[in-house]
Amino acid sequence: MCGDFKVINSQLAVEQYPIPRFEELFHKLRNGKRFSKIDLSDAYLQLELDEEAKEIAVINTLFGLYQYQRLPFGIASAPAIFQAFLEQVISGIPGCANYLDDIIVTGSSIEEHS
Repeated sequence: MCGDFKVINSQLAVEQYPIPRFEELFHKLRNGKRFSKIDLSDAYLQLELDEEAKEIAVINTLFGLYQYQRLPFGIASAPAIFQAFLEQVISGIPGCANYLDDIIVTGSSIEEHS
């Protein structure tokens, strides 16, 4: 289900978090010889909303009001929230970086990459 969050977004204090530039990703992964990209399916929906956010993330449907329980696509803060979350999850893992919902894993050999 996809909602129109224009009204909600206009009232949000949009969270800011730097999305990495490609140059930064290339530098971080520069020693890699083998690469894999993992695309996280419905990535934002993996994050549960807190109670305050659940009260706000509500859309009107033909069947009545629908309250999101997880971070929906279309919320202006979603990219920053997810980037910060995933960076924290993969921090400290050598040869690993993320760009929003994509994780890039690299190694200098097949053995290291596996």
